[in-house]
Amino acid sequence: MEAAGLLEEYTGALRDYLSDAGEHKLVHAYELGRRALAEELGVLDMVELHRRALSRLLGDETRRVTATQALTVAQTFLSEALSPFEITHRGFREATDVMQRTVLFASVVCHELVTPLTSILVSAGMLNDVLSPDPSSSEGKLLANVLSAATTMKTRADDLVEVVAFQAGTVTLDLVRLEPSEFLCQVCERLEPEVTGAAMGLEVRVPDGLPPIEGDPDRLEEVVGNLVRNAVKYGSESGRIEVRAEATNGTVEIEVEDNGPGIPPWDQLRLFQPYFRGHEVRHDVSGLGLGLMLCRQIVEAHGGLISVESGKEQGTLFRVKLPLERRASAKERGRERASRRGRA
Repeated sequence: MEAAGLLEEYTGALRDYLSDAGEHKLVHAYELGRRALAEELGVLDMVELHRRALSRLLGDETRRVTATQALTVAQTFLSEALSPFEITHRGFREATDVMQRTVLFASVVCHELVTPLTSILVSAGMLNDVLSPDPSSSEGKLLANVLSAATTMKTRADDLVEVVAFQAGTVTLDLVRLEPSEFLCQVCERLEPEVTGAAMGLEVRVPDGLPPIEGDPDRLEEVVGNLVRNAVKYGSESGRIEVRAEATNGTVEIEVEDNGPGIPPWDQLRLFQPYFRGHEVRHDVSGLGLGLMLCRQIVEAHGGLISVESGKEQGTLFRVKLPLERRASAKERGRERASRRGRA
């Protein structure tokens, strides 16, 4: 609605109310307030609109009420016109309070889960070492089941803790200067046993001498590890996984590609949303669907971007773009030198 049109309609509605202050006339005031809210006008805009409309009416010599009466009656009309703004503000505040309570509750629950699971894992591992049971025996199978289930639950609980921490804004990054070439080769070396254990091949194409970045090594290893493990889960049997990197346009691009069945376009749109599992995911693949959401949160916390490219039977490629190490300005370097001289 144009501002001039809204002013004209508001003035007419206010005139009607001043001449006959009936309750049914206030409905029009409320509707005008809703329409103003939809047009992204604020409370101050609405007050100014009311002032201009009232000024017009007070200057009308044909009015049937005194200025004092008009001001008193018009206040009720304005209050009704502003009520949609109050309702919206209250709803926002209540929704925010609910979200904060939900995040706090989820944080407490997650931490309460992680602590006993850690104890179960440690105790079961020690019991396995002490007893050293035959893996084919009943005791060996039972211990293996306990360890496997506890490990799975611990992984999922850790993922939930991470998600809640990001939502609560309590995650901090331990940024250091990273050499991408060395970092990626070390991460892939640690991941290789998992890949080869799944009868797949891991090919690393990372050139030496990539420019440095600022990053949290643990968090970024989590991203690369998650993408590689996803490729193991969803790639083709006896397939290959490639990890590549290059510097381009002020960023370091890290790519993880598999030659699996690919991801349908309709699933790609929701891939980084929490708890999403693709429609064509195999039933034997476990997980909560939080891994890619965590990847996105970590990458964006570094000021980067993550994207996916995939086609039917053409494999899937995840691309992570991370900004290069920020160079201090001359002013910042001067302050740093002055600070060092002061400490000396």
